[in-house]
Amino acid sequence: MQTANAILQYPDSEEPEHCGWNIQTRTSEPIFRALAGMPDRASLFAQAMIWHAQEPGFSPRYLAEVFPWESTSTLLPPVREISAIGDPDDTCDPTTPHSKPFTIVDVGGGLGHISRALLAHYLSLSEADRHGHGTQESCLGQCEHETDPRENLAVRRRHRPVQCIVQDAAQVVSQALSTAQAQTASNANDMVESRIEFQAHDFFHEQPVKGADVYFLRLVLHDWSDKYALQILRALIPALESGAKVVVNDRVVPGRHEVHYLVERETRDHDMYMLAFQNARERALEDWTALFGAADARFVLSAAHRPAGLWELFMIFSSPHQQEIEIGATQSNAIPRELHLNIKHTSHYTSTPPSDPIRHSPKDQTC
Repeated sequence: MQTANAILQYPDSEEPEHCGWNIQTRTSEPIFRALAGMPDRASLFAQAMIWHAQEPGFSPRYLAEVFPWESTSTLLPPVREISAIGDPDDTCDPTTPHSKPFTIVDVGGGLGHISRALLAHYLSLSEADRHGHGTQESCLGQCEHETDPRENLAVRRRHRPVQCIVQDAAQVVSQALSTAQAQTASNANDMVESRIEFQAHDFFHEQPVKGADVYFLRLVLHDWSDKYALQILRALIPALESGAKVVVNDRVVPGRHEVHYLVERETRDHDMYMLAFQNARERALEDWTALFGAADARFVLSAAHRPAGLWELFMIFSSPHQQEIEIGATQSNAIPRELHLNIKHTSHYTSTPPSDPIRHSPKDQTC
């Protein structure tokens, strides 16, 4: 590849087309725009993302089974909020109308394999924990006969139905709809398919889904330099309402000796891939907080989770529209002064840089 030549030719550029891939292929279009004009290759890329997710270190089951969606102490709406329908006395009445669905917008979600995994796990919990209440989602809160709240997280969560809106480029959505129709016709995962909506959307433009509970970005922002990652984040802000969360599932560059050297090497290899193909980079945890702070200084990192065995980190940023968040509101490009961290399954990620980090911008790295 021509990565070194690209660095010499465009030393300070953040444009995605100023990279080794473009010099090698003699094209002026960024790789994703070029793929948009090559449906066959775009389809292969989408399928490759599904294959990539099957690797143990990147499996979507961590998102569905390990990520603490129902936690009341760190992230997304607490169980009582997810379950709320107005009158707490009606919480176990199967005839009570559901409140607005708990909505997850899967931004850049490809063919929807992550959303399908999440919904399938959610529905399996609903089926296993229904305790004889007429429907899968009929028990709405803490029932009188249930004394251990830990055994009833799924039941309490069930009252508010979950839906996922998967957004991606038009040609990817077209392929995803064909796949969904085929699965529905064969009665495969019919309950899952009924809860997924596909929507063509350019994530550089204003988010059209307003008031969702979670805006989820998995392996999206690492494809873009800070200039364009900021555009993606700022496009979300008009859609955020109080209590909304932005959940990022992406790679985090560790400091020296923070993880096994093979994991560190793999992450740094990907840092070079991002540079070569998109003039982008992987980010350390402090880079992520700085990025969100530059997008809107009221964003707060509520939690960071790195499940054992996973090569990616989950980061949860509280909505800048929550009433209690007033951090640097007058300094739109300031890094938040307050950083809330609740880090599980790793003892080394901190809110301050490591004492001896190996962190370089892409322009500082050598092959």
